[in-house]
Amino acid sequence: MCGMEEAYEVSLISDFESLLSFSCGVKSLNDFIHSELEVYAKNHYCSAYMVSTKNGRRDTVAIFALAFDSIVLDADDFDEMNSGTSDTGRPQVDENHRIKFESKSVYPALEIAYLAVREGFQHKNVGKAIVDEIAEYARRQTFAGCVFLTVKAYHTRDYSALGFYQKCHFAKLTPRQQGEVWPMFRTLWCEYESEE
Repeated sequence: MCGMEEAYEVSLISDFESLLSFSCGVKSLNDFIHSELEVYAKNHYCSAYMVSTKNGRRDTVAIFALAFDSIVLDADDFDEMNSGTSDTGRPQVDENHRIKFESKSVYPALEIAYLAVREGFQHKNVGKAIVDEIAEYARRQTFAGCVFLTVKAYHTRDYSALGFYQKCHFAKLTPRQQGEVWPMFRTLWCEYESEE
C-alpha cells in the first residue's frame, strides 16, 4: 500500500466476527462495524476490506469499504477545479474534449463507503495511505470508467472526518451537510503536490 507493502496487507473481509474487538474510538462507527457492516457487504451494498499487519499476529489496523457511485457536478464545481481553488485538483482532460466532458450530467465514481483506523494506529498516516492506495487502484482498474473518488464524510458535533478528507484532496460536493455526513469528492486524474 503506497510504500507500506512491507508492513501491511489488504484482504476482503470474510470473518466479520473477528472485527468485534476492533475499535476506532468513535462509538457510532464501532457499532456500525460490529453490527451492520456484514449485512451491507452480504447484500452487495459495498465490498469490505481489512488492512492487517504482516507480523505473526496479523492485527487489524483499519477497515474500509468500497461501492460504485456517480456524482453530478455543475459549472461552479468545474470553475473551482480549473482555477485551482478546489482541493480536488484539475481533471486531466484533453482540451479539445473539455467542453464535452464538463457538459455531462453524471460522472462515474468509486465511493469510499467506510473507512476507520484502529486506535493506536491513528495519526500515523495510515488512513491517508489507504485513501491514496484506493485512488491508485481506481486508476489502474479496467473494469469500468471511474473519474472521481467520493465519500460521505462523517460529521457530527462529537467527531468530524472533514479535515482528514480535505488533507486527502477531497472537496465538499454540496453546500451543506446531509444528516450526519458531508458528501465530498476528489478527481482521480491529476497530480497532487507532496505535503512532505
